[in-house]
Amino acid sequence: MTLLYEPERFKDESRTKRSKRQLLLTKAEEIFRTQGIASTSMIDIAKIAGVERRTLYNYYNNKEEMAIDIQIEYLRNYGATVEFKINHDLDYTKQLESYCDTYIKRFLNNKNYIIFITQFDYHFRHFSMDDNLDRYHKIMKDRNMTNNPAMEIIALICKQKELNVDDQLIRKFFFTLHHCILGVAQRVIFRESVFIEEQDYSSEDIQILIPILVNGIVSTLPSYQK
Repeated sequence: MTLLYEPERFKDESRTKRSKRQLLLTKAEEIFRTQGIASTSMIDIAKIAGVERRTLYNYYNNKEEMAIDIQIEYLRNYGATVEFKINHDLDYTKQLESYCDTYIKRFLNNKNYIIFITQFDYHFRHFSMDDNLDRYHKIMKDRNMTNNPAMEIIALICKQKELNVDDQLIRKFFFTLHHCILGVAQRVIFRESVFIEEQDYSSEDIQILIPILVNGIVSTLPSYQK
């Protein structure tokens, strides 16, 4: 996989240097995903990328900085918002299910992303509190989620049912929905061969979650009226 990496902080780089940075990040992503960030050294990354270690240090100070840049790029491509057009002539609950289906399929079609972020979360939770995390957390916090289709559909369901539910609560419903799907995807996709062997359960079976989560949200909304 080639990371099409073009963040603002590197916008003035030459084409040659940017191409080299893309190669380094792509190779780092591969080894982080298969070997784990904690078990990978800068020497390992330089070796798999076919460069001298001092060349790697011309681009990055440490592996944590590289991992965070890869995670930021993944979020740019496979973040929480998916393209979905709401049809006001169709049932909103069914459309929320359709949105979740699209969301899950995004993960199923990009399993490497799930495997990487599982390694990422584990490393930064247990092994590192790198200064670069402040930059990452700021980007996460500044993401514009106000136009997310799922939140809009939940708001439309409330309006249709004449429920007076706080906007902040609708946001929390969305993030609960998002984290339930992502959490199960991380657990199952990261260890899919084990789940298939022991439980005959594959990543595609995650889609069973959709009616459970959506119907749960819809039936719970009335109890959260102001």
